[in-house]
Amino acid sequence: MAQKVGRKIVTDGLIYHLDPTNGQKGEEATITSPTQLSGCELWLDASDEETIIGATAEEWKDKSGNLAHAGQGTSANRPTLVPRGWNGLSYLSFDGSNDTMTGSLSNSIIDDSIFIVCRTKNSAADAGIFFISDTPSFAHKGLTHHNASNVYCYFSSGSIYKAYNMSTYSPNILSRSYADAVGTFHINGCEATSSNGTPADVSAASSYYIANASNEGEIDIGEIIVYNRKLSQAELRQVEKYLSLKWKIGLGGRNIKNLAGGGLHASEVLEDNSNGGPIITHNNTLEFRHPEANNSDL
Repeated sequence: MAQKVGRKIVTDGLIYHLDPTNGQKGEEATITSPTQLSGCELWLDASDEETIIGATAEEWKDKSGNLAHAGQGTSANRPTLVPRGWNGLSYLSFDGSNDTMTGSLSNSIIDDSIFIVCRTKNSAADAGIFFISDTPSFAHKGLTHHNASNVYCYFSSGSIYKAYNMSTYSPNILSRSYADAVGTFHINGCEATSSNGTPADVSAASSYYIANASNEGEIDIGEIIVYNRKLSQAELRQVEKYLSLKWKIGLGGRNIKNLAGGGLHASEVLEDNSNGGPIITHNNTLEFRHPEANNSDL
């Protein structure tokens, strides 16, 4: 038996439910804003057009409450606001020639979790996506797009730690976290497995750069979120799910476990519900989708 509770569906707990407050082990809570999790140092959200000053962005306002706004004083070097882009939401487009932005965080960062919604295009070697460093060096805490094929992830000074092939000209969710010489890197929920050594602990840094490293990146960016700590796995999934639902970007590598049949199923069949963790169900049970989903009959 299912009943509507606000905008959620709750079952008797035997099969599947979307409300985590009843003590069952179904859908985890999804954050409604990144600042619900502690340690949010930076939140740049191009879908909130009030945070973009000018059609060519002179300033990109930080929504974290820390006033860590991104800016570009030279009009020729400013990215362009593209309204009603992905999922009807606006983003900033950097031309790969001279468009960049920079800013300063209120606190210096050692441990971190960084999330970026972006679409990479044609790029030269080590074209900047986003990095944190007190000098213009992406090798500390950074992400670069390399020769229009790979994303390189740096956790500390030294060589590339994680590299991952990423499709160009389609939006992706990049997420990385780091603490005590241990870092993880995901694209759309899938972990990058290739590595180039263990990163050393880095010096604290507070300045950040967008679309600039060895070369400027030709890239569209919808959202950037930075935390001053390594989030837990559950928290990482919460932020990824928030971005996935908001920008309508599917998370790969998520599975549904069927207790009756013992099999795993791709989570895309429950993309409106899945938060990135395993979902428990049965072969002969009814799937309860969000009541506002296109294929929901509730």
